[in-house]
Amino acid sequence: MFGIVSLSNNIKLGVIGLAFISFTSCKSSSDKGGDCFYNYVDTHAKVIEMKPAADGTIQVILDFDASSLALEDQDLGKLKDMKVDHDFLVRNNIEIGNKYSVTVSEITKGDCTPMFVSFNHSFE
Repeated sequence: MFGIVSLSNNIKLGVIGLAFISFTSCKSSSDKGGDCFYNYVDTHAKVIEMKPAADGTIQVILDFDASSLALEDQDLGKLKDMKVDHDFLVRNNIEIGNKYSVTVSEITKGDCTPMFVSFNHSFE
């Protein structure tokens, strides 16, 4: 019986210790201004145009339904920081008219990465 109580006390102390470490590490990151807050928008992006770029790649132009990206057409290669060529288009079955589900994460407070664009479709 004493062994069970002792083990129970050790677990309680471990949990309290982890909570304290979590609290102090969170506090120190907020003191440095590292907290970032994002607004998440679930939307769609439609392929409206494909055209050759000056560097030999292909621009896949997307029209977003919502978020700040909807204000003007966007280039898939620039958004995802990747090179789009003919093989990429074939491998991913990209055609004019395709519509993709997208989550756009835009920073509202802090100094982290200003925007993430996550396609609910993996590009290879």
